Amino acid sequence: MALIKCPECGEQVSSTATRCVHCGCTYTVCPECGKVHVGEFAVCPECGFQIKTQNTFNAVKTTKSNNGSSYGTNVIDAWQSRSSTDKIVMKSIKIANRVFYILFVILLAIALIVIETWDDSSLEALFKVKTIYDNSHALIIAGCVVYALSPLVSEAGFLYSSVMCGAWMRKNQIDATPYIKKASGQVELDFLPQEWNYDNFTSAAYLSVVPHDKNIKFVKVALMVVCLAAMATSGGIFFIKLADELIKLKINSNYEFVFHYEALICLVVFTAVYYTVKIVIDNIFNKRKNNWLQTL
Repeated sequence: MALIKCPECGEQVSSTATRCVHCGCTYTVCPECGKVHVGEFAVCPECGFQIKTQNTFNAVKTTKSNNGSSYGTNVIDAWQSRSSTDKIVMKSIKIANRVFYILFVILLAIALIVIETWDDSSLEALFKVKTIYDNSHALIIAGCVVYALSPLVSEAGFLYSSVMCGAWMRKNQIDATPYIKKASGQVELDFLPQEWNYDNFTSAAYLSVVPHDKNIKFVKVALMVVCLAAMATSGGIFFIKLADELIKLKINSNYEFVFHYEALICLVVFTAVYYTVKIVIDNIFNKRKNNWLQTL
């Protein structure tokens, strides 16, 4: 027997015990890698060592709170306890998605400010018109690229949580069927970590049984890249032409402003194609997943 620190309160506890005598925290010490995990596990989430004969789901007791069942926590906790890196990745993806949208707005705003604050009253300022063109174009292009990356980051979060967790379940021969049957989509989702939802959970379980259907999601990502590249290009052209017209109008107040509809129409068309592709492919995947869920 060795003494370890309780992962919850930090007090000295026995490595052979399963509950802290100080705070009541339940923990499991893997005899193979020595990692201490909050909760009771049959399989070590870190190295995959078989700690007990029964599987993870049967080894951990579920509890109920006043506002709903905590059913499903076992596999999610085991998955996220696998490595602190997994948690960091999921949180980083969520933050990056928001940051990209904010950056898009900021870059376009800066491009507009560069044009509007440019003083064209002097001859020296007019010689700098090419710099104004180049700076505004660079900001617009950067903004459109950032905007295109945001949906890909969101999709990467879903792929990471569902595909990776599905592969982990399959590798460790974890059967999520009892959990899905009991939860059946009606349970409160408070038991899931912030980066997860019921869709992630059932998708991971489905992909652990039918792993080749992850190709549907990869096809979706490939088509998203094509559509987003077209959207970024058409959007960039539209905003660049708009900026050029504003610069010309600033140089010559008598200039007749021209609104370029062609690039805007292309942007609308590519955006419609993008959302159509997303909806169609998601429906294909969800239909297969739901058919599988109905057989449980």
